[in-house]
Amino acid sequence: YEQKGLIDNAIKEYETAVKIEPDNPEAYFELGRIYFEKNLKKEAILCLEKHINLGGKNQEKAKELLNSLKTN
Repeated sequence: YEQKGLIDNAIKEYETAVKIEPDNPEAYFELGRIYFEKNLKKEAILCLEKHINLGGKNQEKAKELLNSLKTN
């Protein structure tokens, strides 16, 4: 969906993914990244923090995005 520019559909898919697999850090990262791009700060922060707490693979990128959100 995201590659086709269907961002709202991508959000719905990732939201479904985190409901089905609440311990999947990568789904939280992708959802947080999309929220970041859409400037949905509160949602992005929650998802990125969840990714970090679950020990996801994108720790450094998630921390960069979080710092950017918290300083703006």
